[in-house]
Amino acid sequence: MSSATRAEVLSTYRGILREVTKQYVRFNGNLFWRQQVMATYRMRASKDVEPKVLRGFVTDGENLLSYLRSGRDDGALLANVWADDSEKLTKTANKVGFAMPKRLGNILGLGDADAAAEAREAREASEAAGPDAAGPDAAARPPDQDRPPQ
Repeated sequence: MSSATRAEVLSTYRGILREVTKQYVRFNGNLFWRQQVMATYRMRASKDVEPKVLRGFVTDGENLLSYLRSGRDDGALLANVWADDSEKLTKTANKVGFAMPKRLGNILGLGDADAAAEAREAREASEAAGPDAAGPDAAARPPDQDRPPQ
């Protein structure tokens, strides 16, 4: 087994710094992990170490780099598979042979939450205007079951 070259050491160090920045520093703005990587590198670089020990440090660094990259890749794949909670529930129900019940917004043709909120606001506005604004057949319609009759 040969000794680690300076290029290998720097390449591994830069790769670890890059991954730590992508996963931890950009996520929450905390520079602690980046500073720890830099401090560890500087501590080990300032010492005279045997080539065998240096090769062990590089191997450990490459393993850490591989672990960080695979964790980030795994997170990206999971984010693509499970895009949002409703899709997650639907896929899980389909996997076990069930079907999700249709939601009221989907039945009325209101696919998203914004459209459902607009329909709710329009209904509340028409109720606030009174029975005359509801149209001539409003008195002939049965009252909603969740509201007491007026």
